[in-house]
Amino acid sequence: MAVYCVPREDDDLLADIGDAKQILLAGCPSCANIGYYMCREKERPMIKLTLKGIKSVCTQDEIDRISHLLINKGVSIVSWLPNYPNAMCVLDKGARNKLLNKGQNVDKVIALCCESGQKNIESIFPDKEIVGAMNAKGILRGVTRRKMGNFYIDENSIEILKYKPEE
Repeated sequence: MAVYCVPREDDDLLADIGDAKQILLAGCPSCANIGYYMCREKERPMIKLTLKGIKSVCTQDEIDRISHLLINKGVSIVSWLPNYPNAMCVLDKGARNKLLNKGQNVDKVIALCCESGQKNIESIFPDKEIVGAMNAKGILRGVTRRKMGNFYIDENSIEILKYKPEE
């Protein structure tokens, strides 16, 4: 199971970053990767096995897409996507230190992850504004299928248990 997250609109992200000149894009290889796969990338693999380990294809594609968007607006970008099995909500000490080092000189951090990961990033950078790039909508469960080192979610197996709206 994973937290089912959906990407926020680009205009909303741009409004939230305001006049920041240097931004860290911090992506999650877990729930965010599944969320981007579900919302944008179903024709491409979600995960690839490489000689260097597991590559979270969809989150990396989104980091690249947002980087180009922001660079065209004159923003300097630093990005980081931890290696799986690290997820933004459960970073090991080494990954936490890498994230801290990547974000030392930035104005803001864009968190490409669920709210749990965003809270963890906020604890790492208590003096920086963290902008969430995704909104959690529920819990997703399904069955992955593998084709030559690439992983996809079997569309017939997907079930999204939506969160109840606040009353």
